Amino acid sequence: MKIFPFSILLLIFCFSYLFSQLHKENEFRLSILLTVSADEDLQSEILSYLTREFRSIPDVEIVEENPDWIISVVASKLMLKNGYIAGIAISVSYIQMPNKKLKYAINRALYPINNEDKSVLYLLNKSILFFLNLYVKNLTYFHHHELLLVPLEDLKQICQKFVAEFDGEYLEPQRKRFYEDQQNSKKSNSGLDIDFDFFELDTLLHSPNK
Repeated sequence: MKIFPFSILLLIFCFSYLFSQLHKENEFRLSILLTVSADEDLQSEILSYLTREFRSIPDVEIVEENPDWIISVVASKLMLKNGYIAGIAISVSYIQMPNKKLKYAINRALYPINNEDKSVLYLLNKSILFFLNLYVKNLTYFHHHELLLVPLEDLKQICQKFVAEFDGEYLEPQRKRFYEDQQNSKKSNSGLDIDFDFFELDTLLHSPNK
């Protein structure tokens, strides 16, 4: 009698987990790696501001590896001979890492359905797949670079500005495209799988390169 209720609870848990995973697949998600090169105290401050701002965006996750985007910041204090800090020189770059989407699409397009097939086409596809995956592994796309001289007291506002502009100019178009493809796939239900996998590539080709 005790096993039956436990089994029911286990089934409920499993279904809940599966439902949550399916729900996540239908949501837009992006991962970001933050890199800050500066003096220790300045590095900690900038990293704190950027992390706080990005975590306020619901569909963005801060990661330490395999990101979709890298936000790279280099900063240095401008110090006068008398020790007075005149301001901060701060540089920010937005770098996209489209390797995950492209690698998935390449595998979908080239990997044979029948793994036991030893034909020339099979061997050709395997060879192409191997070299393309090597190329895609380190593929990056440099979107934006900006260098500013700002007062020390404006550092927080500048970090907020970076995140707001990045979200509006780069993430929002990807969100829009993602959900448009979701709607199109629901209407069509066929023939859009590869297009959906390549939505980031299309974004790369049509994004402004500053």
